[in-house]
Amino acid sequence: MSLPGRSYLHSLGMQSLWLTFAQLAPFSLGFIMHRILGTLDTYGAFGLLDKLSFATILGGTGMMQALYFFCGKNLGQGNEDGYKHSLANGLFLAFFLAVSLSTLIYSSGVLFRLIGIDPHLSHLTDELAPFMAIIIVPTMILAPIKIHLVLNQKAGHVSFLFAFGAMVGAILCYFVMEREDLNPLQTTQGILLAGGIANSLILLASIPFCLGTRVKFPGPFLLSSSFSWQSQKEIISMGWPISGVILLENFAILLSLFMIGTFWPQYTAIHTIALLWVSIGLLVSLGVSQAIVQRISILWSQGELLEGRRFCLVAIMITLGFSTALMYAFSYYPYETLSLFHQREFSGIEVKKMVPFFMMQAGILCTLQSLIIVLAAILRGIGQTRAPLVQALLGYGIFGGLSQYLFAFSLAMGATGLWFGMNLGFAITVLILFRKVVEEINLFRIH
Repeated sequence: MSLPGRSYLHSLGMQSLWLTFAQLAPFSLGFIMHRILGTLDTYGAFGLLDKLSFATILGGTGMMQALYFFCGKNLGQGNEDGYKHSLANGLFLAFFLAVSLSTLIYSSGVLFRLIGIDPHLSHLTDELAPFMAIIIVPTMILAPIKIHLVLNQKAGHVSFLFAFGAMVGAILCYFVMEREDLNPLQTTQGILLAGGIANSLILLASIPFCLGTRVKFPGPFLLSSSFSWQSQKEIISMGWPISGVILLENFAILLSLFMIGTFWPQYTAIHTIALLWVSIGLLVSLGVSQAIVQRISILWSQGELLEGRRFCLVAIMITLGFSTALMYAFSYYPYETLSLFHQREFSGIEVKKMVPFFMMQAGILCTLQSLIIVLAAILRGIGQTRAPLVQALLGYGIFGGLSQYLFAFSLAMGATGLWFGMNLGFAITVLILFRKVVEEINLFRIH
């Protein structure tokens, strides 16, 4: 079997690159906040809360991905009223999710105490949670607006909006850090408030862009008259499998973070930063996944199966190549990569010695998770939206959760066992998904 040529690599690679840049802008404000808060004693509590918030936002926005199908179908058929109706109901659902998820984040301190998180971390979480909840509301409402702009060929405007928000957030964070009368907790609260203000400004700034699209954004009258339980059910029915996969994926990661915070709180900061680097490393695979799901859905509908398989192989090759390079960087430069978000001295020699291990395992996790994202995207491209859910349940939920407990406690490996168990669960998920992809599209038949 000969691999696809350079033309496929260049075509998919360039499209993935632009989509990666589009993904980078929304994450940039979060990176700035991590960079600043990495110098404070409150970073461990912030990291716990941020990871929980990140998982809930991904789960909520994952459900909103169904709008790509409903709005895209109406757009392709020239049904402008149907498009606006679907988008209006997507906005209703986004508002409901915004209220529900922000309430969950607001009460996260109680949740952390119930599962036995370190009391000091739980107390700090209580103080930070209301400010983190402020960030959730505009972020969720922005999800259908972003989809509307992308479907109307305004993806560049989306990147501009988030870049604008990151710039405003960075300026506000700078003013907070300049205040010498604030203690670390108040500084952290101020940084989170700056993030909430920046996201709210992005939401306000998106309104003129929405009014200037080819298909006009639904006005107040249509919003008030378009609510339909049937439409809500259709969006949820198509969106929940995507959301379920994302939540199961984050379940294994959150489980490791909660166990670290409960039994080995001294490692919370470096564990959080290692997971943050995993999130950063996934930006490329997210770009590749968006590119391949667009390519394969079009090629499959046109009956171009050989072309579709070739692009699938190229997507896997790009993902493996970048992830391997990142794993090398994490393994050989652990302190340098960690110090980009952690400028304080480590709390002890034992913690410092664990940094290379944590970063090496983060590189492995990033590689495995990147492959999962791309393989799941391939399945979505051929219409298998619910197929990855079963694989995710087995790999993330069962193997990922149980193996963490087995390695950490039954085999008495402690914090190192959590990483071994987590990566084992992700590796099993990769194998299950890869087998499913090979069976569904006959992956290696490219001639």
